[in-house]
Amino acid sequence: MCYCMHKDCCGLVVSIGVYILMFSGNFLFTYTVGFPFFSGKEAVSLDVLIELPIYWLLWLLMVWSHMATMCRDPGFIEKGYKY
Repeated sequence: MCYCMHKDCCGLVVSIGVYILMFSGNFLFTYTVGFPFFSGKEAVSLDVLIELPIYWLLWLLMVWSHMATMCRDPGFIEKGYKY
């Protein structure tokens, strides 16, 4: 489980909202770019073969980095810290 996520209701709601947006954006992009290719209505297009894997890779990196940011201990600043 992520770091103290079960204690932070606002953070949980925001992170669920972020993942809803990320997954819906992924679905919409894949549907609009890849649907004619996947449905068989169009022949194999070089654009689809290039754009979709690059997009999926970048999307997976985005999800991974967001999870890594959410699940790590943010650390702290000492009480007597002087700037």
